[in-house]
Amino acid sequence: MAAAKSLFIDGTWRDTSQRMAVIHKFTGATLDEVAVAGPAEVDAAVQAASEAQTHPMGPAERHRVLTAVAAAVREQADEL
Repeated sequence: MAAAKSLFIDGTWRDTSQRMAVIHKFTGATLDEVAVAGPAEVDAAVQAASEAQTHPMGPAERHRVLTAVAAAVREQADEL
């Protein structure tokens, strides 16, 4: 599985030049690199999360959507 090289914020993928190595706990080998959020990306993510809290989707609709997402994740668990 490839690691994320960009950040998913507010429904879009954002490139970032900052990376962090993923290190194997026992061997110390670098397995991959992942994207790291800087101040601008953190601000954007916090803003998106704040706006999501006031989204017009009600609890029942949110439950329906999250239940469907959970079912899809379970169906594809081996691939994920």
